[in-house]
Amino acid sequence: GGVTAALALGVHSDLASKCPGGVCYPLSDNEKSDQTQDISRYHLFRTASAVGFVTGVVGVGAGVYLLLTGRHSEARVGSATPRFVPLVGPSSLGVAGAF
Repeated sequence: GGVTAALALGVHSDLASKCPGGVCYPLSDNEKSDQTQDISRYHLFRTASAVGFVTGVVGVGAGVYLLLTGRHSEARVGSATPRFVPLVGPSSLGVAGAF
């Protein structure tokens, strides 16, 4: 979220210098195409930043909730029953366990 917000601010700054008062006056078709692409990039970065921040807030909220409401089992010394838990995420797959 932070990286794409910085990118969006950079593109916005470029657009503000090229389009004073928020109105663009392209001198050629090529310049108009460049400004249109810059506006599209700005909107893309702004949307990606919002999605990143919302995902982060939801993830932190879910983590805090699980930490506060999760089961807290005390380790038993000499416990002979191993436990394995599958871990599945958007870009990961794994197994966690305790012996």
